[in-house]
Amino acid sequence: MFFRPRSVLFMAVVVWTIAASGMVQGATRFKPLIDSQAFLERVSQEQQTGNLSAQDALLYQFHYIFDQQRLPEEFRVEGVSPLRCGTGLVRKYYAMASDLDPEAADLIRDYLAPPEARAIYFSTEGHFRLSYSLTGTDAVPALDVSPANGIPDFVERAAQYLEQSWTVEVLMFGFSDPVDPEQPLPVNFRAMQNYGYTYVIDAEEGTTGITLHNNFAGFPPNADPDGDVLGALKVTAAHEHKHCSQYQDSAWSEAGWIELDAVWAEDLVFDQTNDYYNYLHGGSPIRHPELPLDGGTTGTGSYEDVVWQHWMSETFGSGIMRDFWSRRADHSGEEVLTTYAQVLQDVDRPWPLAWAEFTAWNYATASRALTGLGYQEAASYPLGPVLTDVYQYPEVIEGEVAHLAARFIRLQGLDVGEAGSLALSLNSSAEDPPLTLA
Repeated sequence: MFFRPRSVLFMAVVVWTIAASGMVQGATRFKPLIDSQAFLERVSQEQQTGNLSAQDALLYQFHYIFDQQRLPEEFRVEGVSPLRCGTGLVRKYYAMASDLDPEAADLIRDYLAPPEARAIYFSTEGHFRLSYSLTGTDAVPALDVSPANGIPDFVERAAQYLEQSWTVEVLMFGFSDPVDPEQPLPVNFRAMQNYGYTYVIDAEEGTTGITLHNNFAGFPPNADPDGDVLGALKVTAAHEHKHCSQYQDSAWSEAGWIELDAVWAEDLVFDQTNDYYNYLHGGSPIRHPELPLDGGTTGTGSYEDVVWQHWMSETFGSGIMRDFWSRRADHSGEEVLTTYAQVLQDVDRPWPLAWAEFTAWNYATASRALTGLGYQEAASYPLGPVLTDVYQYPEVIEGEVAHLAARFIRLQGLDVGEAGSLALSLNSSAEDPPLTLA
């Protein structure tokens, strides 16, 4: 349609937002790794240069989550620095399984096997069966005071948050129900270097299970009123439950876009936690508008692009995301951007107009937040960079525009009481895709 991975040269007299291409630089070889993001960048770089095969890159990421002692020393990270959700990696393993060496396939299968648990707890509404241990590597926190009933508070809170996720995502907003009516969805807890992941039990039946971190100690902070640990548990419950629902619809045919959607679901269920703020300071359309929306490592959107669906749901209501997944259920092979474009067209918002509006919202954050315009939580979002400030007119600005990206240009010295008009002119060297102004 109009999604072309190329740049557009432009000359503008005066504009609010324009786009320019940008690349995230990979980590320098053998530079000490400071966190999980540096680890992922090194794995990606080594794979791109041919030093790591696709199989080894997959194995290294599983080693990072479950057994870092198996990693070469230059790929290790000191301390606690969890990867985000492991579902994308699990999805990649399923896609590659038939091409893996038997030893590699067996090792990953062992990694993903639910741990042996010594106790079972069923959530109050019966939708989830939680398996846990109080001793050993995967033990959950043993505190049992609220109430003191023989069930660890951590396990009871996990069950509560999963049920709340089911109620909001399935009952209130109509997303596909991943719970088998005859069997609760299995949940277990692991000591690992990521928040959690969803795994497939039966591909034909569409049944899935969830693995959660066993304590979330030392994880990134959030704004949850119950503290960082329970906040992380809350959003992971909502996130992984949404992955289960997604699998019901399309078997995760959306690749990295499933993470964008699952992060959006976190805020839908647990609005006060705001763990997703951590992602907005990375390569988000707010903090780095010059990066394409589909410019992630998988050629898709990801965690940091969650504001794309926030714009959609805050503009048209959360029902538009239900419409998106309803269409995916019948068009699982369709390009995800085409699905987004179709549901926007259904609400009379053609893509160029939608993109311009989305870009304007991304500009109006932090100190630039405006009452009645933009994200509901815009004042708490980071501030995006301005490409240039214009003080004298006329002014000519030249540059290059990446597809599905934006640049902010700020016009200074305009007297709102002065009579006259402001002329905007764009001269593009390419017709497809067009430049738009917000």
